[in-house]
Amino acid sequence: MLKTLDQALKILNLFASEKKLWTVKEISEKLNIPSINVYRIMETFASNQYLIKNEKQNSMS
Repeated sequence: MLKTLDQALKILNLFASEKKLWTVKEISEKLNIPSINVYRIMETFASNQYLIKNEKQNSMS
């Protein structure tokens, strides 16, 4: 299994199942994934329009 792909899918599933707005820190703590990995994955999702950045709340939805 590809570790990064597994992490990315876990992150994406959080947005689909629990709540719609997450910060990097919240995801990192919930999934026990290093913050830098969460940040990079979320930036990739945002650049491909899977997530939307919320600059005011420093989060994504």
